[in-house]
Amino acid sequence: MKNNLLTIILSLASFTTLFATDHVVQEGGTGSVFTTISSAITASADGDRIIIHPKTGGNPWVEDLTIDKSLELVSSQDGTMYKIQGDINIIGQNGREVTVISAHVVSGDIKGTTGSTWKTKVNVLGCQLDGGKIMFYNSYDLTVVSTVLLSGNIQFAVGDAIGNQLTNNYISLYSTSSNTDTVNIIANKMERIISSSPNVVNIINNLISNNVSQTSFYSIRFMSAPLSGEIRNNTIRTPSSTSSSLGYYNYFIYDFNTSNTFDNLIIQNNVFVSSTVSSSKPYFDGSLQSSTVASNYNYYYEVGGNQTISTNSSEIVLTSNPVNAAGVLITPTVAQDGANPAFQFYDLDLTPGDAGCYGGSYTLDNYFPITGSSRVFDIDMPFGIFTGGSLDIKASGFDR
Repeated sequence: MKNNLLTIILSLASFTTLFATDHVVQEGGTGSVFTTISSAITASADGDRIIIHPKTGGNPWVEDLTIDKSLELVSSQDGTMYKIQGDINIIGQNGREVTVISAHVVSGDIKGTTGSTWKTKVNVLGCQLDGGKIMFYNSYDLTVVSTVLLSGNIQFAVGDAIGNQLTNNYISLYSTSSNTDTVNIIANKMERIISSSPNVVNIINNLISNNVSQTSFYSIRFMSAPLSGEIRNNTIRTPSSTSSSLGYYNYFIYDFNTSNTFDNLIIQNNVFVSSTVSSSKPYFDGSLQSSTVASNYNYYYEVGGNQTISTNSSEIVLTSNPVNAAGVLITPTVAQDGANPAFQFYDLDLTPGDAGCYGGSYTLDNYFPITGSSRVFDIDMPFGIFTGGSLDIKASGFDR
């Protein structure tokens, strides 16, 4: 092997590139410097970049923004956010791409218009929303990365949600008229997921947890079945129950429509923890209990209980809680190195993969803590290569 040359081809897709014109927004600006973000948007053309300085004293730019061009909004300094009090409205048009980086929305939403005849690309990267939500219908392709939502949720139809933190809230996938896309929900911290998507849906390395006691709760709820996909390396903790019946319907994965079929869904390497003994089966519901669902290398713990998991009984029932409140494995546990032993599920240290959200290539350690600084958030490369072959690596990241 030492006589063979390994060729590495590296392609970096960055959301910060060369732009036609930079427009600077700064409080008290003179000359060519704009004093509002809206005036800079009006003066810009497709492909321009708007560089926004934070206001003095931590004050927000108080304005609703309407973006009807392909633009990028960035901070004047990496790791420093600019505050906006108002909505960011992105008007859809076929071929349009809008990127918002380092926006701290103290009051307002980031959202699109309704419609289904176009595909507008929207990137929300390294932002924070104190009370609003991110909402885009099926006319948009959304990528939201390293964004903190203190009170709102993320709602979209097509795209990726990677490395986000939603405080006591959820990600919701809209239905679409076709099933030709792939939706990735990767390495997020949130309360639950709701999916009506007919596309390929991948739910990977998320910490899905709710610490508020309640009954009739679902961690992942399918309103309709996806075309295919994976539920892999998640840590899912259902809440304790407020019901005297001890937790009816606190399901890990819930099938709302029992006529659905999930034969193309793979469920593996997950850790499921139920906080209450349940007189109902708290694991899979409806068609998800079918033995045709590929479900393996999953680990279950129920406080004080020893339930039958489902007809997919090749799973592992634990007698002690395998994770702490942050979703980190409490060792020793059989869930450590307990994922599917195939090498593509190995941990980053090249040991057999752990089950749960800190195992495998998309471990939460890659994405947290969210710092607000530039980040590479996805690397696409083969897991194996023949001697003498070339290695094609593609990476996506953002700056400012």
